[in-house]
Amino acid sequence: MRTDVLGIVLLVTLPSCGGQVDATGSEGDAAVDIAMPTVDTSVVDRPDSSPSLDSARDFDSAFDTVFDSAVDTTSPPVDATRPDVSPLSCEVRLVSSFACTPPTAAQKGGPPTKACSEAALQAFATACIAADYKVGAGCDAWKTANAACATCIGNWSLATAVLPGKVYADRDKCWYQLLDAPCSVSLNCMFACDDAVCGDCDKSPGSSTDGTKSEFQECVNRERAKGGTVVPKGQCNDLATGNALKCLSDNAALIDPCIVSELYAPTGAGGHPDVTTMQSQSVVFYRGACRDDGNWTKSKSATP
Repeated sequence: MRTDVLGIVLLVTLPSCGGQVDATGSEGDAAVDIAMPTVDTSVVDRPDSSPSLDSARDFDSAFDTVFDSAVDTTSPPVDATRPDVSPLSCEVRLVSSFACTPPTAAQKGGPPTKACSEAALQAFATACIAADYKVGAGCDAWKTANAACATCIGNWSLATAVLPGKVYADRDKCWYQLLDAPCSVSLNCMFACDDAVCGDCDKSPGSSTDGTKSEFQECVNRERAKGGTVVPKGQCNDLATGNALKCLSDNAALIDPCIVSELYAPTGAGGHPDVTTMQSQSVVFYRGACRDDGNWTKSKSATP
């Protein structure tokens, strides 16, 4: 599913919706031991202001077949040995055939290139990333003048079908580029399990039980949970979430340039992203993908 933002081709991955998931995926269970303090797990959530990022990722048809066969429409049973927390009506139970798979070539994105000069990236940020990540008025002209750079940026960005009229760096593609194969499988499995269990849930902001996030994010928080005396272990914790979050913790420094945190935790007025910060963070991301040929070790420097 490839689409176009003012002529810039964009391709999807990432997901999610506003709720804060702790390092175990639990919803604030005081009895849960949080063992991975180095991970800011808000970056694995999906901002409610941009609903359905992960669930709308552009999986290829082969992955869609696996995903569809892994979903059972029945609600998960309540285990009497676990804390008595009723499942959401939208939750479904994983079938035994659900399997973890590597990310597809489309999910990995790219290829990385050296198509963008530092000057072109700085001009891109100014021309194409406006308030709330909307495409700037000067983006068409920039794209015409920097065609190869624009193509690379599009290949490492989220799809307009997910976020019409906006430009977001695609965090997941960067993760898949930098992490080893087992970690990539765990991360892909975590997102697939999110969708398999919670795909029927309402992604509208404020649709959760407490009205603070989407019902989808509430479900994701539950199914990722490590579990404790208050929150039951989620369906996806042993299968994928535990390993995925450990991978992120163990590789925190390596993947730091992948995360445009202004998207997940905006610092601007009124809860909006700060324009200068998001432009700067986006440049860091695209340096690794499109200036330095997939090498993010110098992405925080203006010098390649």
